[in-house]
Amino acid sequence: MKFSVFDTPTDTVFVDGRAYRVNASFDRVLAAYEVLQDTFLDDYQKASVCVDLLYKRIKKCHTPRQTLQLFEAYFDQIVKEENRGKAETKAFDFVQDAPLIYAAFWQTYGIDLHKQKGKLHWRQFAALFCGLPDHTRIMQIIDIRIRPLPKPTKYNFEERQALMRAKAQVRLKVSEEERLRNYAQGLWSLARMLEQRAQNKGG
Repeated sequence: MKFSVFDTPTDTVFVDGRAYRVNASFDRVLAAYEVLQDTFLDDYQKASVCVDLLYKRIKKCHTPRQTLQLFEAYFDQIVKEENRGKAETKAFDFVQDAPLIYAAFWQTYGIDLHKQKGKLHWRQFAALFCGLPDHTRIMQIIDIRIRPLPKPTKYNFEERQALMRAKAQVRLKVSEEERLRNYAQGLWSLARMLEQRAQNKGG
């Protein structure tokens, strides 16, 4: 489902022909993202906690199979964009980069994200995030993280060294294994959009 300026973002998920009301605000999705990063919970426990977090008036009697269905349906129908792709480099982290994201929304849109909890829909948040201008600090850092090192030549030693130092200063504190394990389904799309934006700018 693509973002549309004409349609109000949905707060309903359908599973086996039944409609479920959900909490689709950005803060709930980000809270679920934090759950998915938890290293002490197994996959089913993560899904169960997320379902309780993301669904309204959900009964506790659902089976493990239903729990997984509800979890997958939420990310498929609320979070995921079409043409989901895998980013080669993790460009951002909503937890570690939270202060920069907060500052960028305030600087660009005059939006206090603390006051938007429970209000701003995830799709609206994602659209605004991808629309942040290049002069915001978070977008400058994302550009550094995903910018490829130029192939070494006899002329660009200092350029390569400067970029490597910059990358080290803004490197995320997660391993590649953690990135592959924890990066939730719907967040791949956002990373891909930012990656494409950087590629288009470079091209």
